[in-house]
Amino acid sequence: MAIPSSGPISLDDLQTEFGGINPISITEYYRGGSYVANNATNSGVPLSGAISLGDFYGAAASASRTTTTTWNQTTSWIDYYTTSWGSSYTTSWSTSRNTNATQSRSTSKSTTTSWNTTETTGPFYNNQQFWQVQAYYEAYGGATWADIYWNGVIGQNLSAGITSYTSGAYTYYRGSYAASGYITSGQFTLGNYYDYYVSRTHSTTTSRNTNTSYTTSWSGSYTTSWTTSRTTSSGDSRTTSYINSRSTQYSRNTTTTW
Repeated sequence: MAIPSSGPISLDDLQTEFGGINPISITEYYRGGSYVANNATNSGVPLSGAISLGDFYGAAASASRTTTTTWNQTTSWIDYYTTSWGSSYTTSWSTSRNTNATQSRSTSKSTTTSWNTTETTGPFYNNQQFWQVQAYYEAYGGATWADIYWNGVIGQNLSAGITSYTSGAYTYYRGSYAASGYITSGQFTLGNYYDYYVSRTHSTTTSRNTNTSYTTSWSGSYTTSWTTSRTTSSGDSRTTSYINSRSTQYSRNTTTTW
């Protein structure tokens, strides 16, 4: 299915037609690059330099061609002569042969290509993204734990000794030391907190299937036939007739599709 020849189109339309990875960039789709074939259908797409969505009207990911070749050949001739005299006898025979041959071949190939993309964000330390370890004095229970914040609470009351934590599609990592302070309640100091930088990674797997198939077929037929008759007469007059005819016909059709 090709890109429409008019109307609005988007980067998602390009990725659906040609493939590609996220995040989508229009510079992935230069003609002759990894995704857009360098052919007449895609002649409007630039090879390099300035590129816009309007360059892709009518572009397509694949093309097909069918070639058919047919020829026929016929050869025929007739020889004739007559000798006449009296009594006669006739001997005749005929032979014909017809041969037909048809052969076809089909080849297909399927290739799957997969690749992983890992995106790392950070490290950050601010009031929205940070990793905090809290340690309470023995007088207040002596508990320690870790809290992770990334535009909200990601994990609370986690083991204070961990350095990574996975939540949903992201894995969070504790970075270098950033700051510390006291945990207070009213006029009481309950313990200490220690803030660290935090970063996260997000991994995605992309697969692309490529299927290629072509079929080649050909057929050939030819017919050879001949007839010979002879008449012999004895006496004052004799007639001999000899007729030889031969016809050869050959045809071949070749069709290639890919």
